[in-house]
Amino acid sequence: MNDYGAAKFKAFAKANRLRLKKGEDGLSIVVPTNKFKGFHLFDGFGDTHVGLYAVKSSKRKYSFIHSKLIEMGCEPHVICDTEGTYKISYTILLSIATQLKMVKRPPTGINPTWLRKN
Repeated sequence: MNDYGAAKFKAFAKANRLRLKKGEDGLSIVVPTNKFKGFHLFDGFGDTHVGLYAVKSSKRKYSFIHSKLIEMGCEPHVICDTEGTYKISYTILLSIATQLKMVKRPPTGINPTWLRKN
C-alpha cells in the first residue's frame, strides 16, 4: 500500500526537530508556534513534495502572506480568499519551516542529577 510520503515526512520531521503532532483526522502534521497559528505542514504529495496549509483572518492579511510564500519558493496548489494550500519540495522545506517557527529550539544540554537513577 502506498503511504503517499508519510514515512519520509515523519523521518524528515524527527531528524530536523520539527513540531510533529497528530491532526484532527489522525494524520501527522507539523505545527508552528503562536505567531503563525493556522499554518501546518502535511504529507500527501508523495516523496518529492510536502503540503503547507495557510489560513489568515482577513483577505488583506492572507494576500500579504501569500506573496511572501511565493517569494520563499512555495508552489500554490489551491487558493481561496483567506486560505490556501501550497506544495514545497524537500530541498527548501527546512528553511521555510524555520521561518514559519516550526522548528524546536535546540536542547539546552542540562542533565540534572535528580533525574538520573543511581
